[in-house]
Amino acid sequence: MKLNGFTLCGIYLTVDGRDHDLHNDYDFTALVYDIKNRQMRLEWKRGTGDWISTTQPLSIELTLQEVSHFSAKARKLEMPFSEDDCLDSVSYVEPMQDTEECFETSAAPEDSWHYVFSFMSGLVIRVSAREAQCHLD
Repeated sequence: MKLNGFTLCGIYLTVDGRDHDLHNDYDFTALVYDIKNRQMRLEWKRGTGDWISTTQPLSIELTLQEVSHFSAKARKLEMPFSEDDCLDSVSYVEPMQDTEECFETSAAPEDSWHYVFSFMSGLVIRVSAREAQCHLD
């Protein structure tokens, strides 16, 4: 997936050299999948903790175009629902590998790799698309 103007690594989304901590500073609020148009939107809003700078954007939205793979692994039933909005990490997996074989890398990911968004509740979202844009608000 080609990322236009941003990078994703571990818990950080980086735009114009500035890191945005999706684990500590943002709450995941929505996943919208438009099947007909093969588009997906992932949304975060700035948290309310007193450690979070008010100069951080209020929201972050990733828009994925021409989605070619989307799958999800269920959250752990014993986890509180409050953990559904907390990103644990973003990692990668090659298309033919099992999601459990995902890995992190500081190198630029290959365009063919799938992105794996893991949450503290155990929820896992695996996605691949032609390209993605980031909008900060």
